[in-house]
Amino acid sequence: MASHPNTLPRKELDEKVWSQPLHTPAKEYGISDVGLKKICTRRDTPAPGLGYWARVAHGKTVRRIPLPPAKPEPVGGRLGACVSATVV
Repeated sequence: MASHPNTLPRKELDEKVWSQPLHTPAKEYGISDVGLKKICTRRDTPAPGLGYWARVAHGKTVRRIPLPPAKPEPVGGRLGACVSATVV
């Protein structure tokens, strides 16, 4: 089993979720596609929406959402919101 998606750099996670349907890398990590989508949401990593892979399969033009710059992430749980660090 590969390392958990929470330990991947955002760019690598972004490349994984846009190169294949979410259930494929999710299976690789031993989690559900919904769990992987939640990780992407928490890490501010866009993922393909519903119907994206169907459009690709039928040769339609699709738009990939670019990876936005990383936002500072709170450190130290609930009480550490005033201290932040940059996410990789």
